[in-house]
Amino acid sequence: MDIKEYILLVGNNVFHIYAHNQDDAISTFGKACFRFRDTDNQHYQEYWDNFRGLMLADKYTIIENTDFVGVRKIT
Repeated sequence: MDIKEYILLVGNNVFHIYAHNQDDAISTFGKACFRFRDTDNQHYQEYWDNFRGLMLADKYTIIENTDFVGVRKIT
């Protein structure tokens, strides 16, 4: 199974997620939110909790990038 690139829009933020399918991409982002909020910094916790809350409320857009072939140039 090929890895695909998904573009996730949550609030005013854009994330690129690499996963086998859309469900995996959403799950990966949810796990990242949970992992990144594990800190003593209250502001950082709220930052990631906000993303997770928007995802749980279905307030996001996810798009499969159909021209992804496994390579991206970073400038």
